Amino acid sequence: MEQQDDRPAEGCLVAFVRIPARIIAFTVVVPLRFCWELLVLVWRPVGAALDWLGRLIGRICYGLVGWPLLMAYRHLLTPLGHASYRAGRMLLALLGWSWRSVLAPLGRALATALRATGRGLALAAEWLYGNLLAPLGRGLALAVRAVGRGLELAAAGLGQAVGWVLGVLVLLPLVWCHRKVLNPFGRGLLWLARNGVVLPLAWLVEWVVLAPLGWLWQRVLTPAGRGLVLAVRWLGRALVQLVRWLVVLPLEWVWRSVLTPLGRALVAGAAALGRGLLRLAVLLVRGLGWLLWHLVVRPLGWLWRTVLYPVLRTVGQLLGRAWHLGGRLWRFLVARPCRWLRREVWWPVKDELRRAWASVRVAAREARRALVG
Repeated sequence: MEQQDDRPAEGCLVAFVRIPARIIAFTVVVPLRFCWELLVLVWRPVGAALDWLGRLIGRICYGLVGWPLLMAYRHLLTPLGHASYRAGRMLLALLGWSWRSVLAPLGRALATALRATGRGLALAAEWLYGNLLAPLGRGLALAVRAVGRGLELAAAGLGQAVGWVLGVLVLLPLVWCHRKVLNPFGRGLLWLARNGVVLPLAWLVEWVVLAPLGWLWQRVLTPAGRGLVLAVRWLGRALVQLVRWLVVLPLEWVWRSVLTPLGRALVAGAAALGRGLLRLAVLLVRGLGWLLWHLVVRPLGWLWRTVLYPVLRTVGQLLGRAWHLGGRLWRFLVARPCRWLRREVWWPVKDELRRAWASVRVAAREARRALVG
C-alpha cells in the first residue's frame, strides 16, 4: 500500500521562495564553505610548521645562550661572589682583631703612660714650688721688707746721709747680692729646671711616647697598611683578570662566534620565511580570488542574469498587473457602488430626513407657543 503523506500541501508562494533560496545556498553558501574548509586545511600544516620552527629556535637559543649563562651564573659567578664575600668578612675580621688586640691596648697604654707622666710632672712642680720657690720667695720678701724698714728708719734719722747710706749700705749690698747670690741662684734654678724637669720630661716623652709610636708606625702600621693595600690591589687585579677570563672573554667569544652568526642566520631565515609566507599569502589570495570569482561572482552573475532577474522581473510584472487588476476590481466593485449609493440613496434620504426634522421642530415650536401663549 502506498503511504499517505500527512504534510499539508505547499502553495505556489512557498515553492516560489524555496527555489531561489536553494539556488542561493548552492551558488553562494556552499562555495564559501568550501573555501573556508580549504583555508583551514592549508593553514593547519603551515601553523604546525611555524610552531615547530618556533620551538626549534627557542631550544637553539636556550642551548647556545641560556644554558651557558645559567651554568656561568651557577658555577662561576655564584662561587666567585661567595668567595669575595668571605674574603671581605675575613678582612673585616682581621681589621677588627687588629683594632681590638693591638691598636686599642696600645692606645690605652699610651694614655695611661701620658696620664702617669702628667701626674709625676704635676707632683714634681708642686714639690718644687712648695719646698723651694715658696720659701725662697718668702725669704726675699722678708729681706726686702727689712731693708725697706731700715731705709725708712735711716731716712727718718739721717735725712742728709740718705744718699751715702743708700749708696754704701743698700745699693752696694743689693748689687753684691744680685751678683753673688741672686744671679747664681737663678742660674742654678734654671739649670735645675732644665736638667731636672725639662730634659727628663723630654727624654721621657721621647722614649716612652714618641719612640714606641714611631716604632709602631714604622714596624707595624706601615707594613700592615702596605700589606693591606697590596692585598687589596692584588685581589682587585685578580678579580678583574678572573672576571675578564671567565666572563668577558667567553661572552665576547660567544657573541662573536655564536650569537652573531646565529643572529644573521636567524635574520636570513626569518627574511626567507617572510618572503615565503608573503608569496604563499599572495598565492592564497590569488587562489581565493580566483575561487571567489569563478565559484561565487560568476555564478551569482549568471544566476542574476539567467534566473533571478527574469524571475524578479516576471514577479514584478505579475505584481504590477495584479495591483492594476485589484485597483480596477476595487474601483468597479466597491468604489463605484459606494459612490452611487451615496449619491442616489444616502443624499436623498439625508435631505428627506433633514426636511422631516425641520417640520417636526416647527410643529413643536407652534405647539409650545399655543400651549404657553
